[in-house]
Amino acid sequence: MTTIKSIDLAKDVKDLILFSTVKFDDIDVRNKIFATSDDDFLLIKKSINCDPTILSADLVDDDFITEAVRG
Repeated sequence: MTTIKSIDLAKDVKDLILFSTVKFDDIDVRNKIFATSDDDFLLIKKSINCDPTILSADLVDDDFITEAVRG
C-alpha cells in the first residue's frame, strides 16, 4: 500500500469527499474532517490505491507547527 501525507485546506478535503469516491479506514475520520472549519489546515494521510482511502486527519494548529519546527 502506498501512502502519502499532505497538508490541505479543510474545504478542499471536504469537497474531495463530497464530489469523488473516497474511502475511510474509520468513519470517525470523516466526522472529524467535517467538524473542522473550512479555513483550517489538515494533515491528511491517505493511501492512493484505485480509490483513495483517508487513513487519518489531524488539525494543523500552532502546537503542530511548533512540534514540526523543533523536530
